[in-house]
Amino acid sequence: MKMAKTSVSAIGAVVAAAILVAALLLLGAQDSSLALESSATPRLPARAVRAEAEATEVVSSQPFTIAITSDQRYYSGPSYDSSSYFRGACEAIAAAGETALMVSPGDIDPVEDVHWTITQTLGVTYTWYPVVGNHELPGNGTEVYTGANMDYLRAYDYGMVNIGPSGCPTTTYSFDYENVHLVMLNEYCDSDGYTATVGDIPDHLYNWLATDLAATDREHILVFR
Repeated sequence: MKMAKTSVSAIGAVVAAAILVAALLLLGAQDSSLALESSATPRLPARAVRAEAEATEVVSSQPFTIAITSDQRYYSGPSYDSSSYFRGACEAIAAAGETALMVSPGDIDPVEDVHWTITQTLGVTYTWYPVVGNHELPGNGTEVYTGANMDYLRAYDYGMVNIGPSGCPTTTYSFDYENVHLVMLNEYCDSDGYTATVGDIPDHLYNWLATDLAATDREHILVFR
């Protein structure tokens, strides 16, 4: 997805529109609500567990909130350290209250700048899960990329629980949080994890996902890609 650089006010509107926060009410709760809210070392939420956890595990009935942000692209980092850009979205999340975690499903190039803004506004211990999109790849025939984004994402300590298949074990993974099963899917995963067939799902990734989903007993499933 390309986003042309435009005015400060327009970018602020784009960033604001990109912020979706879903409050997940757990264990049969009847309502849902919307809210906004804080990783040099990213971590799993304290209540995250392995998908294959024992049946005796106690799952809390407490609701939790996920912040979803995407397509920050160039409007983050020290050069755009202003409330008119992605920093403003993070400030709104912080002001609105506690979130369990943030997920950014793709187009977060340059990843290091997006992460910098998150740590500056929400703290270095804030739980953030970046997901690979086409703009994080080192080349797909339409733009010039380097491998820096994928190198950063691979080195990122997700605190992952159930690792992905060969080719993308550190950028595809899943975990359980309360009665929700969450999957972070790198749909560009192939034999080397750097290039793929424009987001098509190769067999080994499909098979991994099918096996992972079949193994969970959680009431809700969220797949980010």
